[in-house]
Amino acid sequence: MNLDVTNGALGLSGIPSIPQELTNYAYEFDMDGLMGIDAVTWGNLIAIIILLAILVLIIAFCVRINNSRVGRAFAAIKADDHAAELMGINVVYYKMMAFIIGAFIAGIGGGLYAHITNFINPTDFSYHKVVQILLFPVFGGSNVVWGSVLGSFILTLLPEVLRFLSDYRDIIYGALLVILMAVRPDGILTESMVDKISRKLGFKKSSLYSRITSINRTL
Repeated sequence: MNLDVTNGALGLSGIPSIPQELTNYAYEFDMDGLMGIDAVTWGNLIAIIILLAILVLIIAFCVRINNSRVGRAFAAIKADDHAAELMGINVVYYKMMAFIIGAFIAGIGGGLYAHITNFINPTDFSYHKVVQILLFPVFGGSNVVWGSVLGSFILTLLPEVLRFLSDYRDIIYGALLVILMAVRPDGILTESMVDKISRKLGFKKSSLYSRITSINRTL
């Protein structure tokens, strides 16, 4: 939108940089040369730690929602919204809640992105970027929280590993998706796989997937 607040197609420049601000604090607290690390590196390291902490909090938030009553309502609506509505679930309410939660997390990501790159414009979120973001949960597994994390990790690392094939990146992406949809339509991580891994590691005794499977076997 051609508004003054967004500066139209020219985008926003001069956005304060998180690493640069942290570097200034490192100079202020005499951290330059501490442990043989200069202030600029300290600023970058602290920025990475802050980003990882925010990522952990967001993942914990999503896992907590997934294991709550709200998460079970989301799962029921995803399976069959008409059946969920007949069971007394307010479909419109939970769909709106899912939209708000998604917008909230996207807002956090966009704000951090702006303060890392120092500049944003409409081309930063073009069609190809949107498709790439949508590929993360599809590739990793859209039915589990960890699927998006795994998908984003693989699809972000893959272009760096295959940099010599950058001209064929879209072809490689397409081929991977076709193979994945044919072999594992639910993505790399599925609910059953996550449940088995969690039980082997002793993180939880039983998940919603396990309870549903047990009921189906009993019936």
